[in-house]
Amino acid sequence: MKTNEDIENYLLKMGVHFQSPEEGLWVLRLEPSDLMLVLKHEQPILEFMVSVSKQPQKDLNAFYHQLLEWNATEVVHGAYGLIGDKLVMTTALQTENLDYNELQAAIESIEMQLQTHYPELKKFYK
Repeated sequence: MKTNEDIENYLLKMGVHFQSPEEGLWVLRLEPSDLMLVLKHEQPILEFMVSVSKQPQKDLNAFYHQLLEWNATEVVHGAYGLIGDKLVMTTALQTENLDYNELQAAIESIEMQLQTHYPELKKFYK
């Protein structure tokens, strides 16, 4: 079972800039955006969540359709969803056998997907 210290060592090894406001919680700035990825460790799960934006006020059917399509075809780690009126991307990994490569792949996948999708999402806010 991986500990908070193990996870923090993986983040240090990756060279990502992060803050740890409390035990088992890390906040990473995703490049090149200003989006923040929050990692929360509660045995046996490491949760990942990015608050992407507020839900748009118009074209909701097209917005939801786009998110569902991405969830089915492009989002490797996790899924888009809503928490209240906030669009989030979430995923989780089990920490029992978590290794460096798995954590790195999850973070890089989230970052890449958001870099790809963010320009497309902006069209819903015009």
